[in-house]
Amino acid sequence: MHLVIGGARGSWPVTRPSAALYGGDTTSFLVSGAAGQRVLVDAGTGLANLTDRCPPSGDAPMMLLLTHFHYDHLMGLPAFAPIYDAGRRLTVASLEHGGWTAQRVITDLFRQPFWSVPLAHEGIRMDFVDLDSAGPALEVGAVRVRWTRTAHPGGSTAFRFDEPATGASLLVATDIEWAASTEAQREAFLSLARDPDPVRHLAMDAQYEDADLPARAGWGHSTWREAVAVAEALDGPRLTLVHHDPALDDEMLAAREQQVRSAFPYATLARQGEEIQIGEG
Repeated sequence: MHLVIGGARGSWPVTRPSAALYGGDTTSFLVSGAAGQRVLVDAGTGLANLTDRCPPSGDAPMMLLLTHFHYDHLMGLPAFAPIYDAGRRLTVASLEHGGWTAQRVITDLFRQPFWSVPLAHEGIRMDFVDLDSAGPALEVGAVRVRWTRTAHPGGSTAFRFDEPATGASLLVATDIEWAASTEAQREAFLSLARDPDPVRHLAMDAQYEDADLPARAGWGHSTWREAVAVAEALDGPRLTLVHHDPALDDEMLAAREQQVRSAFPYATLARQGEEIQIGEG
């Protein structure tokens, strides 16, 4: 299994040259299985960077999992070229958040005056699946997907990917505010991370420093120290920190990464365009 980082910036995209190393596109990931299964997670501006890695015409349908419906996780979808390709279809799967389904949100996103082509247009090839909080798991070929709700304004979802044939496992938890999580939310998250066995790789929101929290409590994000503490509680999976603060340039993020690795050697900050092998090495 591999995790490809299309974009790892949080809140809004940045284009300044000083953000080139870690990237300026907002959240979008691709999870690929050993047998060729490919699942997209979120549709920020980084989605465009994953286009060439999506199944070509005539292959298996593409799947997009949405963690939640904030703009920075959706803004890349209307311009995603494969949804206008007659030979391909995109299935969008998500939990309901605040009474909103993915189909309702995306229908509005494609509506005038926001976008020129409505979702109902015959040239758009998109289907929707409403996930249930209690499961059952989603089977994408040989990759099994499960989830849990997380603390974030309006709600968000963490997704776990398991590939039994290789033993690879990955938990993607962008947009989670660990400090605001209830005891039940923390227990559900840790249970997902430990069942059926401890997750091998954790990709977790770490937008803030501890000093940021007094002014940004309730904004929906965690600190890198909280992400490290979660990884330590899970017996030390490899840790990739995501949802970088748009105010931070490469020099600042590199300094943070050095701090992080001093605290937890198996951690890195996600870099746009990188491909991470899960479960080996």
